[in-house]
Amino acid sequence: MPDWNLVDFQLFLLFLVSLDVGGGGNCMFHVLAHCVFGNRDDHLHVRKAVCDHIEKNPHIFVEFLGDIPFSTYIQKMRTDRNWGDHLVLVAAANIYNRVIRVVNHTNTSTFIEPHPEFRNLNSVNSNIVIAHLPEQHYRATRQLPQQPNLQPCPQLDNHWSCSVCTFNKIGRAHV
Repeated sequence: MPDWNLVDFQLFLLFLVSLDVGGGGNCMFHVLAHCVFGNRDDHLHVRKAVCDHIEKNPHIFVEFLGDIPFSTYIQKMRTDRNWGDHLVLVAAANIYNRVIRVVNHTNTSTFIEPHPEFRNLNSVNSNIVIAHLPEQHYRATRQLPQQPNLQPCPQLDNHWSCSVCTFNKIGRAHV
């Protein structure tokens, strides 16, 4: 079963570490608010903006809903504590004109780019990298304080430690 140690190791390879900014059914919205506005407390603003965007642009989103009626999806997504999904990330990429990279426990990432209709090439916004443990939780990410120097872990065979943080110093167990 995947766990946060595996996700954090994938982030570590990108010189990032996960940062839990809260959950309660709003974790994706907390993460997006933290990454865009620097404050997770703006999550209701992000939820509203995302839902408004999806509702105004059904031609982009409706085909991905399958048998779920569009109005039902919008109503459900507007409800506080309702989990976000891939469509929320697509809408956020469009609204905030950012590429969103989702890193999970595997060595692959999902990249979500703004739809060409909404892409603003004149605006330069930094990418968003978020951590995801499938079917459980999203976390924000932040840069490690300096570029790590990977060394074989002296405590465990076939594991790595870092001269900067050694996973233990950042509150994570060895992976």
